[in-house]
Amino acid sequence: MISFYTSLVSQPAAVGGSLRTLCCQLPYLEGLVLTEDQRLFASTRDGVYELLASADGSSEKRLIEVTADGVPGNCMKNGIATDGNRLYLACAHVQQSDNPLVRTVLRDLNDVEQTARGLLQLYMAAFTFRVDSWILDCNLKATPRAFDNRLASLPQDLAAGGIAAYVLASGIAIDPGSGMLYLANSAPGLGAAIYRMAVHGTGDAPGRAELWHRPPGCRPNGLKLIDGSLCYTGNGWSSAVLGRVPINADGSAGQAEVIEIAALRLFEDFDAVRQGFVVAEPGDSTGLQVGALRFVSNAGRTIGLLRHAALRRPCAVAVAKADSALFAAGSVLIADRHEGRVLQFVPDEPWRQWLRAGGGSGCGPDCRETRQFGVPRKLDTHSTPDCAVIPRQTGQSERSVEAVRAGGADFPLDGKLIPVSSVPDAAPAVNGVTRCTALGDIERGFRVPRAHKQNTGTPCTPTTPS
Repeated sequence: MISFYTSLVSQPAAVGGSLRTLCCQLPYLEGLVLTEDQRLFASTRDGVYELLASADGSSEKRLIEVTADGVPGNCMKNGIATDGNRLYLACAHVQQSDNPLVRTVLRDLNDVEQTARGLLQLYMAAFTFRVDSWILDCNLKATPRAFDNRLASLPQDLAAGGIAAYVLASGIAIDPGSGMLYLANSAPGLGAAIYRMAVHGTGDAPGRAELWHRPPGCRPNGLKLIDGSLCYTGNGWSSAVLGRVPINADGSAGQAEVIEIAALRLFEDFDAVRQGFVVAEPGDSTGLQVGALRFVSNAGRTIGLLRHAALRRPCAVAVAKADSALFAAGSVLIADRHEGRVLQFVPDEPWRQWLRAGGGSGCGPDCRETRQFGVPRKLDTHSTPDCAVIPRQTGQSERSVEAVRAGGADFPLDGKLIPVSSVPDAAPAVNGVTRCTALGDIERGFRVPRAHKQNTGTPCTPTTPS
């Protein structure tokens, strides 16, 4: 994370490009997912639509209905995920009172659009009425296709230790390797947490969801599995959070790490690229401001914002990894609740390369290059361009060295930031081994971000950026 001062003086860049509508009038649009072969699916109140390219260059939609026994047709269809052959869908339903007076005052809460105001109504309802949730799946190879298989009913299928009172299923993520599915419970109170369950008979008893991690200070929303960690978005009472939880070797949750915080904003779903994250921001917590897409680097700062007159209430994003008949690689596909639209954003070339590139530091297009451990590293010109490298000091303990070698640790810095021009050819050694750490977006007393956890036993020879 960067310091508060740096975040004030280094504003994110405006992301330019073209925006077009692929599809509209999708009722209560919530989620998007791309399969590995770039098939695009969107979750809506009707069910899940697959968007296909039509002969005239536009898109056509094909509905996959929810037919599982015991799941009301008017339930909220929220998070959606895929492992390639199957789709997984999180559904929720408020068991509202049949009292006519209650119906008149509160209307049907299952038909409330999940804007800032709608979410507040749902959170209040979760304290008053029973909320049921389900995890369903659909075999994409079956004909006809339907969400006819119920993997779990919540809260009934919570394992011991779960909070049985409130379950408002939101985002989900599936790990094909372990067969574990992760579920965000966005209900208010102690129930707000990330749960996990085994699917298709792998691991624990199928259909039993166990409490896995409770992100501090927020209700989790979107989930993505990235490089052995579960990343999430969440919303608290005064800020939105993008965070990361490492998955330990035994499957348990590691120490949570906050990547980015935005005061008085709301974060919905997101997607990840190698360089960082693209987060759907439907507006502020008051509901008065229009939405945006937030481009966040792996180092933990917002490097770009997409604001557009046609972008109103984005709630989900998916970055195209390859070309298809409907879109090109590097395009950002956006679910916008305004008029139920799925949009295609084609960013300007520097940002498109940032989305498509197979490597780099994740500091955005506006970077200058220096060198770290004998390999190129991008220097973020939005932060501190004259202080690119901090040599490890001789007085630091061997424990710190081993911690960094193992993957990063918190430790204090001895001395001040050293300008690039004054760094010697060989930095001070610790027990005969030279170590360097990249500054990038890091503040004093920092945690080394994942993007900068490279380490070698050879001397560093920093060079002045051109």
